[in-house]
Amino acid sequence: MQKYVNQLIEDIKGAVEHIPPPLNEALIDKERYPIPYLYEWENAPEQKMSDMFQLEKIQFPPASRLTNAQMEQIIDAILELWEAYNFGWSIPNDIPIPRIYELLVNELDENHQYLSHGGAVIDFCCYWPEGCALKEYCQCIEIWMEDYEGEFAAFEATPEHKKQDFLSDFWKRAAKIDEERQKAEENNPANEDIEEWENPF
Repeated sequence: MQKYVNQLIEDIKGAVEHIPPPLNEALIDKERYPIPYLYEWENAPEQKMSDMFQLEKIQFPPASRLTNAQMEQIIDAILELWEAYNFGWSIPNDIPIPRIYELLVNELDENHQYLSHGGAVIDFCCYWPEGCALKEYCQCIEIWMEDYEGEFAAFEATPEHKKQDFLSDFWKRAAKIDEERQKAEENNPANEDIEEWENPF
């Protein structure tokens, strides 16, 4: 497999050759777009990362077929390629190597703009943990759990291999709790409409 990994890394490095030419600033309306980045941000086409790099997702072996060291080699090559295309990234530090590898490979299916001026940051968090690609490593989990007493402490105490199951059960519990809270609010006399305040002046 290492021989294939070496060839894949060469293919990833070779994708730098497909970087589009830089934007011709002479063609930009400077009054409307005083900063070239603004023009690109509004006008650059979106395309799949696989088309942009001319790399197919099928070229990347499943994480289960690779060692951590091999995945790290591929990850480093991908991130160098992203940097060449002016893509930054935001990934929590505690994510295991196989998960990082899968996140980067899956990103080939996503649409992005190439910006020759400035750049873009790829943030894998969608700010809604239930559907977040980071799953149990989403840094928003604590925020979303703070309204449910004891849940985050229980989540932290759960073994790593069971955290995803804990989250799946938590969303069901949270939905039930929210429903009960909603019913309680509807039945609470304190929630009756307050008479409209009259301005005394």
